[in-house]
Amino acid sequence: MLKQSIWASAIFLLLLIGAGFSAYGQTPHAEKGPDTEIPTLENTLRGIAEGFGGALAVDVRIDNGDIAGIEIAQHSETPSIADSAFEELIYAVIETQSTEVDVVSGATKTSEAFLQAVRQALGELNAEIPTPGDIFRGIAEGFGGELVVDVQLENGSIADIQVAEHSETASIAEPAFEELIYAVIETQSTEIDIVSGATKTSEAFLRAVQQALDEAEGE
Repeated sequence: MLKQSIWASAIFLLLLIGAGFSAYGQTPHAEKGPDTEIPTLENTLRGIAEGFGGALAVDVRIDNGDIAGIEIAQHSETPSIADSAFEELIYAVIETQSTEVDVVSGATKTSEAFLQAVRQALGELNAEIPTPGDIFRGIAEGFGGELVVDVQLENGSIADIQVAEHSETASIAEPAFEELIYAVIETQSTEIDIVSGATKTSEAFLRAVQQALDEAEGE
């Protein structure tokens, strides 16, 4: 009887030792860490353009069809120049709800890349920033590329014209646009003289305005 008790105790001790070694040798399961990828909100769109120092990425937040916020996601520009330029551009784009804003002096390339990236983000939305129902858009091919105008009508008359997008030479095109806009609104017609030294740009502007007017007549 004593011998059986000794054997039972020995077996029990061996089982305890084996269980200890087994537990010691197990590798604890690693807890799954949080997802390290930064989540992108459904109403946030990313645009990328080539800046002065490399790729420049922006995240544009849309709220009820309006540009509500812009964040610089990535850039390789010179911080002492770019940071203040970004602040100025972000404010201007949100304030005007447009990328047709002035570039920042001393940061031209960075400004142009920023605005191009914002345009790309808005393009991914596959919708323009909403405009009132009495504004009609016209597009024509200019000297440097596509030229886009928004023509506002009030009681059937041309009340305002905005150049929404263009790739013309700014020093030539911008004063020409001012002169042409004034003339079209004053005469309520696109049958006006072109601006000397800006023939191709003038013709494109007038074609775009006429296209917008034709669209208005069709509605």
